[in-house]
Amino acid sequence: MGIPVTITVDDLNLMSNVNMDGEWKMYFGNRGDDGSLWGPILEKAIAKLYGNYEMIVGRNVHMGVNHITGAPCEANKQHDSMSGDDLFDLITSETQKKTVMMTVTRGEH
Repeated sequence: MGIPVTITVDDLNLMSNVNMDGEWKMYFGNRGDDGSLWGPILEKAIAKLYGNYEMIVGRNVHMGVNHITGAPCEANKQHDSMSGDDLFDLITSETQKKTVMMTVTRGEH
């Protein structure tokens, strides 16, 4: 993108009743362990930037990191077939380039 963009969002988030005990959960994003809402609010701003939440479903986390930091980010998808040595070499290489690194696991949604 390269051009700063201001996105204005409110702090209201969709909630759903996940069980009969009255427990409520955020429909998009999750509160932090400390109860913070910056994650869901940031997700809401990115969804607004792209048009809606549907446009960011399944997107890669590196795009969000790029939006937050401005740092160039790329995805290196690893599979179970990658050896430990190959993974170590990849991490070493990216560390030498001072790349922002993160890990993601795909859970059931």
